[in-house]
Amino acid sequence: MIKKRLKWIFLGSIIAGLIIIFVCLFTFLSRTIDAGEMKPYCIDNTKINAASFDNMRHMEYNEENRIEYSFWVAADGLSDQQELFIFQKVQFGPIERTIIWERFHFACHASSDADEIVSQVMFTPRNTRNKKQSVNWMVFYSSNKHHISHIDITIKEDSKVCILKSGVATEQAFSVVLPDLGTQDGVYRNL
Repeated sequence: MIKKRLKWIFLGSIIAGLIIIFVCLFTFLSRTIDAGEMKPYCIDNTKINAASFDNMRHMEYNEENRIEYSFWVAADGLSDQQELFIFQKVQFGPIERTIIWERFHFACHASSDADEIVSQVMFTPRNTRNKKQSVNWMVFYSSNKHHISHIDITIKEDSKVCILKSGVATEQAFSVVLPDLGTQDGVYRNL
């Protein structure tokens, strides 16, 4: 009688554990999108009637893990506005991310109000465990209708002024990421 009861308790525990895992997996899948679904998502949710988006990825490594984002910039549109969709690469628990199963979480949408040549948005990135980082990222983006060939960005590190040069291909939409804005390792970095 006791063996039969222990057998049912053991079996019930396994079934309950599997149900919890499947509920968590279902929740994860319903709140994220596959890498192949990002472009249709951008086209369906565009505010400037863009019919095409170009993808750029940015990855940063820190002592905990890597942070990876996918930036989708409107490559065309019926207005002169710029538009950007940002997606964060995420993973399900301890399962390592693979190319076969890349899942992303919608992180941010930005569009310019005026006829800007290059627009910008600042946001705080999160790691794969959804923990906010202590520094911000500035993303410069453009549909590049003016055929920009390169960008110079002036930053201040403490009181020292530095100019960063970033190459950009002409006639293509682009995004340029300026990471680590704020205080990191005792150095204050800002635009």
